[in-house]
Amino acid sequence: MEKTGSEKLLADLGRGRTFDKQDLARILELRELAGARLVDVCRYGQSGVDGICGRLHVDIDKSAKVFEHFVKLADLKVLFEAFPYGIKAPDMFDIQFQAGRIGR
Repeated sequence: MEKTGSEKLLADLGRGRTFDKQDLARILELRELAGARLVDVCRYGQSGVDGICGRLHVDIDKSAKVFEHFVKLADLKVLFEAFPYGIKAPDMFDIQFQAGRIGR
């Protein structure tokens, strides 16, 4: 079975970086925790990972788990923004997140 992009990213990370494998795994465990769909993820830094950003989609009824998870990652200082999708009654959140040093 072919690995997903986030699994390849985890396998590619080494030691001695701002974000190590465990830190990244803690951020990306949202996929299993809330059934979130990872739409995009990118890392910043040459040779070491200085920052990470991404976007995920999550159903409204599971979104509270995602927000709680980000708050629990206070040591990683994850910033996130959520945008609801759906006319009249939102059914999904588009959540953008970033942690570490991100180029602007």
